[in-house]
Amino acid sequence: CWGRNIHGMLGIGRTVPIVMYNDDYLASWAPRVSNIVDFGEGRVVLSMSVMYASVCAILDSEQVKCFGRNNYGQLGYGDTLDRGDGMGKMGTLLPAVDFGTNRHAVRLFPSSSDTMCALLNTAEVKCWGHNGHFELGMGIPMNQNIGDDAFEMGDNLTPIVFPTGRNVKNLWVAHHIVAILDDDTMIAWGVTIDGVDL
Repeated sequence: CWGRNIHGMLGIGRTVPIVMYNDDYLASWAPRVSNIVDFGEGRVVLSMSVMYASVCAILDSEQVKCFGRNNYGQLGYGDTLDRGDGMGKMGTLLPAVDFGTNRHAVRLFPSSSDTMCALLNTAEVKCWGHNGHFELGMGIPMNQNIGDDAFEMGDNLTPIVFPTGRNVKNLWVAHHIVAILDDDTMIAWGVTIDGVDL
């Protein structure tokens, strides 16, 4: 990863920015550092999802690991501590997101508003992070974020309720969320840009 890094969103264990030049890299104003993200020895990244200043990856171990800014709990660790911004926070020390018993993410849907959603192996969708516009879809008060306190993830993280018998094909996540279901119908929740509830 390369670019801006004030919250550790490059996952290199420090907050030095990385600037790319002709297939090479250097840190502006700092010694050269590796821009390879450490998820643990032998781990392979299957997919990555980037929020405004946070990153989550699905690994070959079926784990999701996240790093970067965590002011709303968008990393899903039950706290608001940034990850990737200092030594000893990556690799095997970077925890995996807990989705609940016998559940793992098969696809992630990030937003620029610090909300993350995951489609699970059970066909459930769970969302966490910023809830400034009711985008978590749980019927909880606005600005009650999820993932920033202990015991909010795992089995305690409520899946979004969709019409009976319907599964999600795709999600678009922003200040509101639009879901396309397996019958090609579309539903949405949250607040639109003009402040109207969906």
